[in-house]
Amino acid sequence: MYCSEPPNRASVDRDSESKLIPLIRSFRYIEEDKIMLLVPRRWLGYRIELNDLLPDCTEILDRFELSEIPLHDTFGSNTDYESAPDRTIISVGEAVEPERFLELIELLDGLNLDFVMAIGDTL
Repeated sequence: MYCSEPPNRASVDRDSESKLIPLIRSFRYIEEDKIMLLVPRRWLGYRIELNDLLPDCTEILDRFELSEIPLHDTFGSNTDYESAPDRTIISVGEAVEPERFLELIELLDGLNLDFVMAIGDTL
């Protein structure tokens, strides 16, 4: 979704401004006069996180940055773990559409991916 102009904040009263702030934060500026949703529609409802202790973390971050696949957060360095995991694993929930899964696998193609772990509500 593209908008031709960003909201004119000078003409917005304080009550309206507080309602607009979450909306404005959901967009990213592409060009000076155009904005778009931060998350492509096909990725709404998905949450992708990356262990920042992985040896390929920088390469993976670079790939996410160049793709349309949104990376929600990182974890690892903010936990009790002090070293990288022994294996690179993708954990996939049971509701993930095959098309989204394939996009993610293509993004990580050529990296040291050890295996995929399916997770569900019963595990």
